[in-house]
Parts: sequence; C-alpha cells; structure tokens
Amino acid sequence: MDPEPQPEDPPSSIGALLSLLTDESKSTQKAAIKALTDMGIAGSRALEGATEGADPKLRARARQALLAIARKRGQKTLTRLLRSS
Repeated sequence: MDPEPQPEDPPSSIGALLSLLTDESKSTQKAAIKALTDMGIAGSRALEGATEGADPKLRARARQALLAIARKRGQKTLTRLLRSS
C-alpha cells in the first residue's frame, strides 16, 4: 500500500507572504492577504497552517484573514443565489 501523500512545504513566496502578516503596516498586511487569497487553495492552506504556528501574532492574523476570506466567499455565494432566483 502506498503511503498517504504528505503536504508539501509552502513555496518561499507563500512563506514570505505569511511573514508579512506580522508587519505593523496595515497596508502591507492587506496586500499579503490579497496575494494569499489570489493563490486560491494553496494560499488558504498556508493560512490554515499558520493558525497553528508558534507566533501568536501570525496565528491571530491568519485567523482574521481566513474569516475575511470566508465572509467574502459567503457574500459571493449569496449574491449568486439571489441573482438566480
């Protein structure tokens, strides 16, 4: 039986974006969140992993980013449903 595939380490660009979440500049944080969001599943998985990391500031900001992404997806879904009815 083949072993279950292991998740790959995030590419350095994802790691760099995650580190920007701890920057004091809100605009830098927002740009990093947007870039991670634009990466789709890879960015979301990196954020999910960051919620369990050692840095409390990164954990908190990753959770905030995931909540913002979920809200945005929910709004898009709701809009699509309302338009189709």
